[in-house]
Amino acid sequence: MADGIVGVIPWSSIIEGDRMRKDYKDIEGLAASIHEKGLIQSIAVKDMEDGTYKLLAGGRRYRACKVAKLKDIPVRIFPFKTNEMEERSIELVENLQREDLTWEEELALTKEIDALHKQIYGEKIKRVAGTPEEVGWSQADTANLMGKSTSSVSLDLELARAVELIPELGQAKTKDEARKLFKKLQSKAVDEEIVQRISKMQADTPEKLLHKKLCDSYSLIDCFEGMKDIPSGSMQIIEVDPPYGIDLTKVKKSDASAAGSKSTADYNEVEAKAYPAFLDKLIGECSRLLTDSGWLIFWFAPEPWFDQVLKTLKKHKFIVKGMPAIWTKTTGQSMQPELNLANAYEMFFYARKGDSRLNKPGINIFDTPPIPALQKTHPTERPIELMERVLTAFGGAGSKVFVPFLGSGNTLLAASNLKMKGMGCDLTSEYKDQYVLKVHSSVPGRYRSLTTTK
Repeated sequence: MADGIVGVIPWSSIIEGDRMRKDYKDIEGLAASIHEKGLIQSIAVKDMEDGTYKLLAGGRRYRACKVAKLKDIPVRIFPFKTNEMEERSIELVENLQREDLTWEEELALTKEIDALHKQIYGEKIKRVAGTPEEVGWSQADTANLMGKSTSSVSLDLELARAVELIPELGQAKTKDEARKLFKKLQSKAVDEEIVQRISKMQADTPEKLLHKKLCDSYSLIDCFEGMKDIPSGSMQIIEVDPPYGIDLTKVKKSDASAAGSKSTADYNEVEAKAYPAFLDKLIGECSRLLTDSGWLIFWFAPEPWFDQVLKTLKKHKFIVKGMPAIWTKTTGQSMQPELNLANAYEMFFYARKGDSRLNKPGINIFDTPPIPALQKTHPTERPIELMERVLTAFGGAGSKVFVPFLGSGNTLLAASNLKMKGMGCDLTSEYKDQYVLKVHSSVPGRYRSLTTTK
């Protein structure tokens, strides 16, 4: 298509016609700028060869020139032979220069420009050496036309197609956020396919049998429903990491800012007003399941639930001190670092029934580094190494361990390393898929989260 020639023509000779864009904002502001500085960017028109010119691109500038009372304006003139598809191309490329484009509109325009030029010129096909030169249009040509890199246009075209197939991507605030969400969905689809293949594998070796047993110990079911099927007094240890009733998405920094890391979006929370009743039901069920010499490990949010959790444990006849155990992480985070020091520890109450005794006496501080954000499979995931140390304090090999909120499943892997018998529940299939992948990525008894530990 010809590039057009630069010229100056009377404003009155331009025919606006039917424009794709109907809404033009701040015409007066642009007119004031044109009156002061002149028209910096020329308008594109088509020579109709009868003394008139059809407006191709620059509708907002065209109208502003009228308000600014310009009689003659600079234009880029395209020949009469310019066809409708070429006219459409000129208008589309022009629209990309708009400052008020949303990221979705930008992607849609890029996709339309690429498709239109391939329709005009045909899609460029790579040819074998020695054959005639390549002809047609490619993504590289689209990138050159738009003044962008080929890789940038390629990514935009991929995301534009994804938005059409997955409308949820349109809820993202920025193109970068939509791209990260798309990568997450792609990764999830791949993981689901791998897990499906794993589920069809024959457990025909001792290692595969152990893998299957570990996978089967993770049940996708509401914890209260799962607890109904467990006999009373059958568990030696219950490790509870429940929803905290604090709207975790507001008080915990999301790791989603790093591509590939886990956010709190899928975290199942309990509303604060319902939390006391939730604690009462949960702790009551845990008391029923534990043996007369069992231990309950109960993680909680000290603000505002310290007193409520402690009171509920005592209500259900647990023997518990008001001095909880602490996991120190060496690193921390704060949503308001200018006001609050970063939180670098978490608490859990350890409560016993009857004449329980510690399996391994020690101090109430468990100093273990956290899992790096990019390696997490769950937003509140704790290291397997930490959970080994916690479980060892309260039970030995052969102990039956129940985990009503499995999340990452790391407590089951820690229990497996210690030759304990673990089982548990969770509601989110994605977390179980990640757990299944971890189970099959290592040898039973050798599961690890950290490369180094303290």
